[in-house]
Amino acid sequence: QRHLADMARAAGTRVMGPNSVGTLNPYFPFDSSLGRLNRLFYPQGTIRKGTVGFIGQTGLFTGVYLPLLNEEIGISKIACLGNKCDVDETDMLAYFADDPSTKVIAMYLEDIRRGRDFVALAKTVTRKKPVLAIKSAVTGAGARASATHTGSLAGDDRVYDAAFRQAGVIRIGSFDQLWDVLRGFVHAPLPRGNRVAIINLAGSGCVTAVDACMRYGLEIAGLSEDTRARIGKVYPDWWQVRNPVDVWVAIEASGFAATYTTTTRAVLADENVDGAIVIMGAIDWLEGADVPALFRTIRQEFPQKPLLTVAFLGERGIYLRMHRGFQEAGIPCYQNDEAAIMTFAAMWRYSRYLSGPGN
Repeated sequence: QRHLADMARAAGTRVMGPNSVGTLNPYFPFDSSLGRLNRLFYPQGTIRKGTVGFIGQTGLFTGVYLPLLNEEIGISKIACLGNKCDVDETDMLAYFADDPSTKVIAMYLEDIRRGRDFVALAKTVTRKKPVLAIKSAVTGAGARASATHTGSLAGDDRVYDAAFRQAGVIRIGSFDQLWDVLRGFVHAPLPRGNRVAIINLAGSGCVTAVDACMRYGLEIAGLSEDTRARIGKVYPDWWQVRNPVDVWVAIEASGFAATYTTTTRAVLADENVDGAIVIMGAIDWLEGADVPALFRTIRQEFPQKPLLTVAFLGERGIYLRMHRGFQEAGIPCYQNDEAAIMTFAAMWRYSRYLSGPGN
């Protein structure tokens, strides 16, 4: 590896890797007979152009997770760094910062080679584009595994945590969380505040959603009298409307479609609400009709407020259909309320960062 790096440096050539599974650029204008730039070890068929650039010391972006990224998020570029004998995460962050097709940057890092350079650059980049990062090797055992995997030497995790916060980099705990948060950044506007409205199918779900909001630093929005009156039209007269909005009684009184569209429109129109999380079960509420279609127009009516949905697992076929439908409508959809709440909180932290000193 050292010999390879020395030869490349002497020849004025940059090297990505070794121990890399390649790069992917669906925007690269190749001859039509060759297709797009796909320098992976194996063909992957049609790659959907997107706005997320992936940088990582892992082949998972270009391998196991590629179908998910391709279907649900879309790809601008993928760069697998491998052992980083030359090109490293700071080089690629600079490249992605200037790439017009990349709107969001996602990173998987086991270490950072040039820490001061990375932090200084990230402070500039995060003012233009959100940067999400998984930093692994946070334990002694993880650090030893990292040394075996890519030869990386992990530093004190508290230093990384502080550096990310200082630079505006959003730290993510796992790949599953990364996909969840990316859906929000790709499909929803940033919230202007942390006041959230929760529309939930059951009272127990309202309680757990409030607990999750408190853990992630979100505020349960206080609904105006006008909003409560608008929502109350789908409830029996004896019901007291409050946030979180428990809709089961309203569904029994007014039906699923009228209940969810009325309550969602009402909370998003409220000036006290910065965004809404709408939770429902994967059940055939409309006898085969398209549930996500109910929300397409609502999303268009309130383009400045994030609308996140949750269709937790009921009937698997319906669950998959609902998730695809929301995806096609450009509305983030999640398996559980905690994932949606975590995503809203991450978007709020970034929004607050942008409104702070320097912007």
